[in-house]
Amino acid sequence: MNGGISLNSPVSFERKGRKTGLFLILLIYCGAVLFGLWIFRSFLSDLLFPYSLLIADVTATLFVFLFSLIFRNASVYDPYWSVQPPVILFAFALSSSFTPLSVLLLLSVFFWGIRLTVNWIRTFQSLEKQDWRYDLLREKSGPFYFFVNLFGIHLVPTLVVFLCILPPVTAVRNGSVL
Repeated sequence: MNGGISLNSPVSFERKGRKTGLFLILLIYCGAVLFGLWIFRSFLSDLLFPYSLLIADVTATLFVFLFSLIFRNASVYDPYWSVQPPVILFAFALSSSFTPLSVLLLLSVFFWGIRLTVNWIRTFQSLEKQDWRYDLLREKSGPFYFFVNLFGIHLVPTLVVFLCILPPVTAVRNGSVL
């Protein structure tokens, strides 16, 4: 296929190089955050808070998943573990009053997220390299890899991240104090 992106063959010209890959991942995550925020604010105001946050979080994950398909690299999801919790917590902190507890939670989650993200950046080579475990899952699951990728690599970890960030977000949102 000339000039287009095919889900059957890897995107080559966009994937080369560490700096290019990091820049593309940054763009993908900025897009995911904006898309998730837009979904949260536009469509979910009538839902109970945890459900609206979960739907926005899953929507952002599906955005990242789409790009993992485009680049044929499930490792596009890897920074999600360390990027989304600070982003989600910060978004709610901006719309709440700051208390000593919210500041402590923000600082803790930010330092944790920064440390993990820096570790991920250190090991990132390019979008041409995928975590060997995902390659193994692809080999073992064969024609079912799409579902393994969607649920096992993207959505289930998103649920884990969501369940871990929900208590601090709830505390910040409710203005809890120490």
